[in-house]
Amino acid sequence: MSVADAITVMRSGKVVATTTPAARTIAQLARAMVGEEVEAPRAQPRPHALAAPLFSAQGLVGADAMGFARLGPIDLDIFPGEIVGVAGVGGNSQDELVACAAGLVAPVAGEIGLDGRELTGASTASFRTAGVGYVSADRAEEGLCLAASIRDN
Repeated sequence: MSVADAITVMRSGKVVATTTPAARTIAQLARAMVGEEVEAPRAQPRPHALAAPLFSAQGLVGADAMGFARLGPIDLDIFPGEIVGVAGVGGNSQDELVACAAGLVAPVAGEIGLDGRELTGASTASFRTAGVGYVSADRAEEGLCLAASIRDN
């Protein structure tokens, strides 16, 4: 709410509300989204209130296959117990973010850490040893290493 200039709510493929954050409460937006009153969940303490981030990217800038900076700078901390999803229309740098975060491509700038360990510029093998995994959307093209064993694949 604090970073939006305008809000458009769509439900069942139709625009049901166009407003500004100052003109609507969260409860009103929830009602517009669902179509009926929604009981707001009670605020839960964040599980990481005292924990250090498990994954951290600070000032991360990634490039595409041609070397053009297409991502960032991004600051992202993921704490124990959190699940983070990255979504968007294809070609909007999600692939570059994942490639940097998984150690498949070194970032152009910024730092990457995992569980307090600095991994910026480390090899893909170092990321794997640290416990980072990557599941490609294109198994045939990116998901297999034909020279590796079945176990490694």
